[in-house]
Amino acid sequence: FLPLAAAAFACATGAWAQELKPGLYRQETIVNVPGKAARPQVSQECVTRKDIEEGLVRLGQDKDDPCKASEVKRSPGKVSYRMACEDSPAVVNGTYSADAYEFIVSATPRAAGGKAVRMVSRGKRIGDCR
Repeated sequence: FLPLAAAAFACATGAWAQELKPGLYRQETIVNVPGKAARPQVSQECVTRKDIEEGLVRLGQDKDDPCKASEVKRSPGKVSYRMACEDSPAVVNGTYSADAYEFIVSATPRAAGGKAVRMVSRGKRIGDCR
């Protein structure tokens, strides 16, 4: 499910990216799977000007990740889209500002026996990339 999470974060497009500042972001992700305790996973991501100019389509995503975004809808401070991955379709809803974001991914992975999974990723700019 984590490749889906990374892909969901990664598929924000140009209109979203134009408002995000380059820099180092601390991201906390919580995956809620029915019947399992949810533990936050913390990571850091360097968002570069190039990432922003390219619409962040590969940020946090493996280069060979096959997930595809569709039905992308953007408005100031918001983005939503559908993700098509080999193991799981998902709906993504996100909000953002110049230095923070929150993405909520709702999916039903085949590997989870068809049980709905909800992932929340929150990111906050913590400084410049090292």
